[in-house]
Amino acid sequence: DSGTDPETLDQIIVAHNFGNVIKDTIQTAAVPSLASQLKHALGIRNPNCIGYDILFGCPGWLQGLIQADAYFKAGMAKKALIIGTETLSRVIDMYDRDSMIYSDGAGAVVLERKEGDENS
Repeated sequence: DSGTDPETLDQIIVAHNFGNVIKDTIQTAAVPSLASQLKHALGIRNPNCIGYDILFGCPGWLQGLIQADAYFKAGMAKKALIIGTETLSRVIDMYDRDSMIYSDGAGAVVLERKEGDENS
């Protein structure tokens, strides 16, 4: 728990490969985005909080950091939640010996721009 009031977030950036993979299927649900679902789950009512997904594979979380930094430097955001997540275990065939072995994982960080950070 970051101790951050969710209503103070300006950005929610969720990086992944496949979106919400529906359990026991190979179907994905790309709409609504995971960021939108998370905003709803957190009960965020702030209309200025923009949530979006980036389909960027393994380095997606890092790309989320780069995008948040760009928003900070442009003065378009002061606080961002960046998440990298994947649930690829849902798309493997447990009975296929030739199936690739995937794993699940997630990580999140809240970044905040402080006054005087314009050049950093």
